Amino acid sequence: MYAKLDKLRADLKKAVAKKEEAIARVKQIEERLREEEAAQIVNDVTSYNMSPEQLAQFLKLVNSGQLQSLLNGQAAQGAVAESHSSTASYVADTNRDKDEDMEEIEDDEN
Repeated sequence: MYAKLDKLRADLKKAVAKKEEAIARVKQIEERLREEEAAQIVNDVTSYNMSPEQLAQFLKLVNSGQLQSLLNGQAAQGAVAESHSSTASYVADTNRDKDEDMEEIEDDEN
């Protein structure tokens, strides 16, 4: 009399078990992916022989948008110039910093 209901309950139980297995598998794959991504990042950074300080400086340049300016040979002078008392000292500081940054980048590439 309740054979259909019993069969549907059994099917539901199987489907729920499969769903839980699939969710666990997804979590496992996501964790493996995070581990592989982290390992790849470490390998990439290591291949450039960067110190943690150099990496932090590089990432700051990237996040601030100044990296592209440095690569193009331009200095981001606008906002920083306002913080310097004289434009001449700012330009000298910027050029020296740009040269040092470029030397560091070139050294890291070699």
